[in-house]
Amino acid sequence: LLFTIIPQFLLGSRNVTWFLYYYTRSSCRKAVEEATLLISRAQTMNVYNAMSRLFGSMATSVERMTTDPHVTELLLPPNQRRTNFAEDTDNWFEILIQGNQYYRGILIVDRNGICVASNSQMQVGVSYADRDIVGIALDGEYALGGVSVGSITKNLSATAAAPVFINGDIVGAVI
Repeated sequence: LLFTIIPQFLLGSRNVTWFLYYYTRSSCRKAVEEATLLISRAQTMNVYNAMSRLFGSMATSVERMTTDPHVTELLLPPNQRRTNFAEDTDNWFEILIQGNQYYRGILIVDRNGICVASNSQMQVGVSYADRDIVGIALDGEYALGGVSVGSITKNLSATAAAPVFINGDIVGAVI
C-alpha cells in the first residue's frame, strides 16, 4: 500500500509545485509590469507638467522682454534714442544672461529679420529672416521653435520668439 501511494503523492506534489511556481512567477511578472507602467505614467506626467511650466515661463519672459524699453528703443530710428542707450542696452543684456541660467542667448531682430542687438556681438548683422519662428513673430504671433537636449551639457534647449510692437506696429522681434 505504501508503494502505491508514494508515487501518486510525489506526482501530485510535483504538479502542485509547478502550478504554484507558474502562478507565482506570472503573478509577480504581472505585478512588476503594472508597477513599471504606473511609474512610467507618473514620470511622463511629471515631465509633461515640468515642460508646461517651462514653456509657460519662457513665453511670459519673452513677451515681457518685448515691452522692455531697452528693446523698443533699439528698434527706434537712431535720432529718437537716448544718448547713453547703447551702454544701458549692453548692461541689460549682461544682467539678463548672468541673472538667469536658462538664457543662453538673446537676439533682437528688426522687421527684416536682421539682428540689431545680441548678447553675442558676432550675431549682430546676421539675418534670421529664414527661421520659421522669426517669420511667425514678425507676423505678430508668439512662436516656440525646436526643442533639443545638448549632446554635451545634457541641458534642454528651446527657442522662442515674440513680436515687438511700437505704437501698434510690428518693428521687430525678440528671440
